[in-house]
Amino acid sequence: PTEKNTTNINRFQLCNNIVYKYLICVSVGNIIIAENPGQKEVFNITEQDLIMNLQAVGFDESSIQEFLICWSAGEREKQLRLLSQKREGLLAQVHREEKQIHCLDYLVYRLEKDKS
Repeated sequence: PTEKNTTNINRFQLCNNIVYKYLICVSVGNIIIAENPGQKEVFNITEQDLIMNLQAVGFDESSIQEFLICWSAGEREKQLRLLSQKREGLLAQVHREEKQIHCLDYLVYRLEKDKS
């Protein structure tokens, strides 16, 4: 984390385990957490943690296997590309569902307006 993030971790007195579990969701590889300024502890993401997080974001079994092969081979660029592609797909899904909500809201509006 940056110095600012480390300050926030210390200010809110978040335990390393909570911060670690959060950072697993947003990072791949080694995670460095500073408990106190100047003191650093390194945690490695286990394969099991990685699999759980990939499943949580919707990776299918073949995508998980592809990601794990890249992880084992140290192919960070390919890992980042796979994560980016998944993010783009999830964001597109959010936008589609947002449009559906807007359509529903419009129908409710029209029904209520027609009722008066």
